[in-house]
Amino acid sequence: MAVKENEDAILERLLQGSEKQRRSENARAEEEQPIGTWGQRHLDYLKQCRRVTYANLFTSGRLNTYLADIDRQAQEHFIHT
Repeated sequence: MAVKENEDAILERLLQGSEKQRRSENARAEEEQPIGTWGQRHLDYLKQCRRVTYANLFTSGRLNTYLADIDRQAQEHFIHT
């Protein structure tokens, strides 16, 4: 259990430390896109089950674009089904 808590603490520090840098770098590179219900659900999934993928997308500044794309694909699938 202590290992799990240690991993959580390390991930939190990594995400907090890079958030300021990510915001300044990606404010120019990535335009914020609205994230709908499906994107929000996928974000919850990433945070709970795919934490390394979440951290990589977050720190690289591609999280918003990725979630917007997931949301768009889910909406298209829902409409065509």
